[in-house]
Amino acid sequence: GIPNVEYFGTIQQDTTGGAPGYILHAVDIADAAGTITLTGPGATPFTGTGDGFLVQRVNGTVTVEGASLNISGPTGVRIEGQAGGTAASGTYNFSNISILNLTAGSGSISDGILLSDLSGTTTFRNLTLNLADTNAFGISATNAGTVIIGGTSTIQTGSATAASIRIYDNG
Repeated sequence: GIPNVEYFGTIQQDTTGGAPGYILHAVDIADAAGTITLTGPGATPFTGTGDGFLVQRVNGTVTVEGASLNISGPTGVRIEGQAGGTAASGTYNFSNISILNLTAGSGSISDGILLSDLSGTTTFRNLTLNLADTNAFGISATNAGTVIIGGTSTIQTGSATAASIRIYDNG
């Protein structure tokens, strides 16, 4: 069936024990009529110390409003289609999102946000990226469709070599 999920509340995702912890993992939603909406009370109803949000091969609409992540895994937001195959054609909206990694060093963080193999539109409004990891890219996008970053957004990385915004072709 076509998923239509509306969640209003809070979620706290803790990764004690080392497993990746996703606040949302949506996968294989082929119908463009599908919607997933996460909202809640206050400015940041969704908090976590894991990997944040993973959206794979979703052609519907995903909306997340308000999250504060102190990530310990490789990405805070990862949205991807089928690598080398069909691009996901969804619409992805993230508002008032903070992705933090405040421990300096070269460790587990590869990208604050990773977008790949998409043909739709991904929008971030009021985005804060503050990644102290010395190997971390702020935002990486490859074959990512239309990407809009607006509102009051800031990107800060601890890397002397990895770009704050990296656009590349993985073909």
